[in-house]
Amino acid sequence: MIYRVIYSPLLDRYLLLLADKRGIRLLIRRSEAEVLSDLSGLGECREGTLFRVVRDLKTYLGGRNVDFRKYMVNMESLTPFERMVMEKVREIPFGEVRSYQELASSIGRERAYRAVGRALGKNPAPIILPCHRVVAKDGIGGYAFGVDMKKKLLALEKGVDRWG
Repeated sequence: MIYRVIYSPLLDRYLLLLADKRGIRLLIRRSEAEVLSDLSGLGECREGTLFRVVRDLKTYLGGRNVDFRKYMVNMESLTPFERMVMEKVREIPFGEVRSYQELASSIGRERAYRAVGRALGKNPAPIILPCHRVVAKDGIGGYAFGVDMKKKLLALEKGVDRWG
């Protein structure tokens, strides 16, 4: 397992990027203490290995479109339904949103919009798998890292504070 930690002033959070042969995962943490707790037991950080992913995350957090589909995400802990939801989320373009119901319909499970929301809560790599682009049909909806962070990410992609 290799890792890299970056701090995002925009989100006021630490992004802990983990990678192994199964793919990448992204953990979002509030404090250094949480990051250090996650890092205990991990091996040495090999800086160069995650260079492209870190560069792309910084580019994205700077407000520019990045195609994260080129990165393999570790979805080993997800059910087949949850994987299907994550793969469909990957297809939502930068700056666009879909409702939970639209996403459920797109995978042939029109009435499973609540299950889609629960699946998104298990996202192993937020931002890279852009679950923040899924909203309620009548508003913003929820987000595992708080609605404020979801609003910031959506505003970043629109270049305006539409959700504020």
